[in-house]
Amino acid sequence: MRRRHLVGVLGTLVGTGCISASDEIRIVLENNTSRDTAVELQVSRDTVVFAEEITVRSDSRSEVNPGITQPGQYQIAASVDTGLQETYTWDVEDFDVRMGSNAILSIYETELRLRVEQ
Repeated sequence: MRRRHLVGVLGTLVGTGCISASDEIRIVLENNTSRDTAVELQVSRDTVVFAEEITVRSDSRSEVNPGITQPGQYQIAASVDTGLQETYTWDVEDFDVRMGSNAILSIYETELRLRVEQ
């Protein structure tokens, strides 16, 4: 009886959007500088799947959905208006797609740093 009740409650929560069965992969842009920064971001896997220029206010964050829906090896190319640029390789696994892992691009005065949050 308790099991049926729990399954019913979980079904209701998923159906109403209170909890999600899966989440979207996001790239979070984290500006750790004292000025607004324009970021050119490109994500590719054989072909470009996302390309956009985003302005991130000083000491704040911005999120984008790069449209990553399949596991595989993705290239993330980032450049900022100060001239810094980096390219990273992200091995997206089934878990990342299923759970919506995020890549976080931290922008500093003298460097860009990418890390993956699961």
